[in-house]
This record gives sequence, C-alpha cells and structure tokens, in this order.
Amino acid sequence: MSITIEQIDQIMDRTKVSYKEAKEKLEKNGGDVLEAIIEIENEKKATVEKEPAIKKETINEWQTKLKWALKQFGKLIQKSLLIKIAWKKQDQFLFELPLLVVLIVTIWLMPFSLIAIVIPFFFGIKMMFKRESGHETDIASWIKKKTE
Repeated sequence: MSITIEQIDQIMDRTKVSYKEAKEKLEKNGGDVLEAIIEIENEKKATVEKEPAIKKETINEWQTKLKWALKQFGKLIQKSLLIKIAWKKQDQFLFELPLLVVLIVTIWLMPFSLIAIVIPFFFGIKMMFKRESGHETDIASWIKKKTE
C-alpha cells in the first residue's frame, strides 16, 4: 500500500479535512481514495445529525413573543395618537398636536425642538397633556412632581 501526496490532496480538496485526517483515513482504507472520502463524508453527516436542530416549539415561542411585542407596540402608537400636547395661554388653547407627532419631530429636529419647548415658557404659554377624556395635565407641574 503506497500512499501518495496526490491522493491526500485529492481527499483534502474533496472533503476539506486536515492533512493528518486525510492520511489516516487513506491508510485505514488501504489506500482507496474513494472509500476514504465516503468514510469522511459519513462521519460528517453523522455529526450534523447529532447536532440539535431548532425545535418547532422554539420557533413558535419566538413567533408568539414577536406577535405580542407588535401588539403592544400598536397599542402604544394608538395611545400616543390619542394623547395630545397642547399649548395654552391663559384659558385659550393656541394649538395641539398628537404626542406621537411631537416625539417624532423632537427627535428628528433635536436642537430646534429644544428651543421650541423652552421659549413658550418665557411668554407665559403652558404646555399641557390633553387626554381624550378631557383630563389636562400641566407638563411643568407633572415634571416637578416626578422629580421630587
């Protein structure tokens, strides 16, 4: 039984195993390249079959969690559209916008929105949370309560 480097290279190219493993399998199979390749591929197949596959239950759990998260996100969007931010001077409302719109604009135009939020206080304009139920909360007093 004469093993050549060409035989080992042939096995390595075909199976992507190391030189040592290719030589051992070739020696074990009496120099028969085809038998060595078949043995290596069968071992690889057995290893893949032993590895645990993603269970169907796991996928279903993730799908359930994703559906729940999307449902909660939808509820949050709905609530943020129902709550309004209103600018009020004395007893007259100047204008109001849905909370979601205010948040998006604030994030998108950060430096300008900070100025737009602070300046009204200097002119006696109050910012209010205005709920669909008609309940109004002054934002400045709400912040003060939360920070105490």
